[in-house]
Amino acid sequence: MKKENKQLCENINVLNQKLESSKKEHDKVINNLKQEIKIIYERFPMVREVFRIENLCRIVGFREDMIKRLLSFTPFKFKGYLYSPEHKERFKTDNSIAHIEKEIGKENKLHLLIDKVDVMDWFKMRYIEMRESLQEERNKGIKR
Repeated sequence: MKKENKQLCENINVLNQKLESSKKEHDKVINNLKQEIKIIYERFPMVREVFRIENLCRIVGFREDMIKRLLSFTPFKFKGYLYSPEHKERFKTDNSIAHIEKEIGKENKLHLLIDKVDVMDWFKMRYIEMRESLQEERNKGIKR
């Protein structure tokens, strides 16, 4: 048993050394990738903006195929629900047009438009419409 225990301890030491070596190699690869990404962002600042817009499209609820079309600057009609993280609500549309365009006067800046309105403004308009509609329904129910 002592011999077997000694052999197991040696195996553990060898495995720990391999693990440590793998961790160092992993850290080296990660650091190299971070450096490459930093260089890409510095040389191509629009890349960071494309990632930001892509993430926004995902958050509001566009599918992958829709995001690809948007990122190729191809407007398209759609219907369904979009999610507003600001209002924590889903807003329905039966006939809207989505597209991405470069922001006028701001280099390397993009914005997502729904029906030719910035998506955040579009959400605000829908939220106000929803509140007004709810208020009208409440007022109809009140008899004086």
